[in-house]
Parts: sequence; structure tokens; C-alpha cells
Amino acid sequence: MAIEKLDLIKNPETAPFSKLKYLKWRTEDEVTEFFNRLFLLNVDARETGDWSEVDRFLEEQGDLIAAKVAVPMAFDDTPWSPFKKRLSESKVAVMTTGGVYVEGQTPFDTDGDWSYREIPLDTPLDQLRVAHTHYDTTGVA
Repeated sequence: MAIEKLDLIKNPETAPFSKLKYLKWRTEDEVTEFFNRLFLLNVDARETGDWSEVDRFLEEQGDLIAAKVAVPMAFDDTPWSPFKKRLSESKVAVMTTGGVYVEGQTPFDTDGDWSYREIPLDTPLDQLRVAHTHYDTTGVA
């Protein structure tokens, strides 16, 4: 029975699986190697009761897999300017890569979206949503 790579690597959209979703961009040989090693480590861990090697392997592989697909950010110039006013006389903007948006706005593409969403100061908390794969968002609407 043949197994399709994309079927094999489907996983929940939760923080523990966030980096492993990038396996879909690896070659079939790389995916096979990953699962073979994971299988062997799991057999050993079940026998010994020591799961630390499985944890270490998943952490290392998750970082390697995500790093191979991450697009480095680059800027032609620095968007900052010298601070010339007192803070009390200034307007301050906060930027985050948290994937936060307001219900009704287009959610962020979790596979690499460098756009931004404006969130008005008076937005009710129950209207905030999160589209992010690198941390657990189960407690967020």
C-alpha cells in the first residue's frame, strides 16, 4: 500500500506541530529519512522509558526544517528617525509579528505574510483573532 507524502505529514495546526508542517516542502527521501529516524527513536524510547532523545530529535529537526524554508527579511534602508520630542508629546505605534487581527479583517497567511493589520485602540478584546503557527493559539477565539 503506497502512502502519499502529503497524507503522511498532515498534522494538527497546533504549536507542537508548527515547524513540522514544513516537511511538505522537503524531498520524499528527506521525509522518509525523518520518519525512519523518528520511528527508531520511538521504539528505543518505548523500551527504555526515556523519551529525551525523541524530544531532542523533534526540536532539532523542527528548527532545521523551518530554517530551510524561512525567507530572510531585508530592508534597503532603516525606517527609524531620531527621537526629537518628549514621549508625552509623541505618538507611538506598536508593531508585532504575533499574527493578531480584528474579526472581519483578512487573516494572515501563516506560511509567510509580511503585511500588517491596523487594530484600532478601542477594539473589544473579543474581536481579536490570531493567525500564527509558532505558538499555541488554542485559548484565542
